Amino acid sequence: MEVQICRACLDAAPVMINIFDNAPGLGISIADMIAQCTPYEISKGDGFPENICDSCLRCARSAFDIRQTIEKSHQKILQLKNREVLTANLRQDVCSPEIKKPHKCTYCQKEFKKKWILQEHMRGKHTGERPYKCPQCSSSFSYVSSLKAHITFLHSEERPYKCSQCSKSFKRSCHLHRHIRTHTGERPFKCSQCSKSFPNNRNLQLHIRTHTGERPYKCPQCPQSFTQKSNLKPHILTHTGERPHSCTHCSKSFSKKPLLVIHIRTHTGERPYKCSRCSKSFATQAGVQRHNLTHTGERPHKCSLCSMSFSQSSSLYRHLLTHRKNKIGNENVDLGSIAGTSQKK
Repeated sequence: MEVQICRACLDAAPVMINIFDNAPGLGISIADMIAQCTPYEISKGDGFPENICDSCLRCARSAFDIRQTIEKSHQKILQLKNREVLTANLRQDVCSPEIKKPHKCTYCQKEFKKKWILQEHMRGKHTGERPYKCPQCSSSFSYVSSLKAHITFLHSEERPYKCSQCSKSFKRSCHLHRHIRTHTGERPFKCSQCSKSFPNNRNLQLHIRTHTGERPYKCPQCPQSFTQKSNLKPHILTHTGERPHSCTHCSKSFSKKPLLVIHIRTHTGERPYKCSRCSKSFATQAGVQRHNLTHTGERPHKCSLCSMSFSQSSSLYRHLLTHRKNKIGNENVDLGSIAGTSQKK
């Protein structure tokens, strides 16, 4: 599928508006509005992009509005100049409320240059009116741009942003950039309290809660609480026994969707996480991270009973069995407590 780009900035954006649609609040098309502000004519079928992004549309509308304001002001100045009005009177007349902000909000008394801006302000701040209704669900919105974004992200199956290293595709370019870091290993977001770093800011903020102890998401049925909402939801399913995510290849079902995604790879053979140092690839990000330790030589899992250390927790657990057999101190070793202690160090 061809990725649509903006006629003005030549960039791809998640929300695009046809440039021949009517400009909001005006009786002319967006193309005609742009033509009045620039020396360029925009015609249908001219071989150029026929869409404009929301950001450029707002800029174009601002340019059109300032052009209209300047034209009105210029005509007013010419009239006053022809009448040889004194400078003091000129200032007073030019700065009249009609030119400044003639449209006043009846709720908060704010004033606006344009009626359509006042209408948007009242919907967003006071009345809560949501006239733009989604044709596919019950959602409604105060702004047409919000409706278009909703349809694109929730109802459209289009995923124009494709990863060049695997088969995944995304609806937003920012999601693609975040995904690419799983291939490159880039982790630009660094914790200020320890040496850890993360591929995105959200993961960093969640990690910081391990330092602060904050666990804002509390289970209503037991004392447990969590650092993120996505962990609370599947935990609640442990009380209900519900497993809503079913595999289409076999009879297995899961309480968490990420667990289902990983499981499906056992059927498809997909291994999207590639090692940057060799040709190996893995079904999970945790798998490639464990594998990377074989290249770095890092052995983070240390035995608390001897000097040995291991690259994987499973290797540490097998090692601890040798201590248990020896019954150190005439007592069986509690493997769970030792393994937990070794990982905290």
